[in-house]
Amino acid sequence: QTIEVTFDATDMEGGDYSADIVISSNDPVESEVLVSASLHVTGAPGISVSPDSLGFGNTYIGSSHSDTVIVTNSGTDILEVYSASVSDSSHFSVHLLDDRSYSTTGENVATSGNQWAPSDSRDVDSFTLTPGESQYLLVTFSPSESVQYTDGLTIYSNVPSGDVVVGLSGSGLYPPELTVDPMEISATVAPGDSTSSTFTISNTGGDTLD
Repeated sequence: QTIEVTFDATDMEGGDYSADIVISSNDPVESEVLVSASLHVTGAPGISVSPDSLGFGNTYIGSSHSDTVIVTNSGTDILEVYSASVSDSSHFSVHLLDDRSYSTTGENVATSGNQWAPSDSRDVDSFTLTPGESQYLLVTFSPSESVQYTDGLTIYSNVPSGDVVVGLSGSGLYPPELTVDPMEISATVAPGDSTSSTFTISNTGGDTLD
């Protein structure tokens, strides 16, 4: 009788696998016979990013807004990330984030959105990820003018499908600026009398003054 053996590499990582097929019978000489089976799985790296775009919204000119991108090896072999870079390096930057720390101080961050503090980050050089492993990238937006900015974070790797691009966008916004005029008021009043004076509060900035 011919026995068919099926080799199924579904959800398996790249590498070599082996097993024994045990054939049991009532043969008095050889009641068990072992057939060795081996399988070589040709793995392939995969890459997934989350999110696939970052919108930094309105960010005050002179400050910055940081957020994260998670890079995950969704394949079955080692993912080699050669580099990650942006085109507009004057207003966007990217670093490896080794320690995810969330800022609640509100200092030097955007007016809205996540506030990731780049306290333990480093430049993006090459790194590798085993299947299922992830790495955080810290992206920082620093506007210099009151305009809309767009760019792309390109991640170069050994994935057969090619490079991955994460869309980046944000707007520069002048912060509110309080102006008081005049800066000094005075009055001369006789006993029993009263008088009044006025001063004006103005917002000469680019955002709502609360």
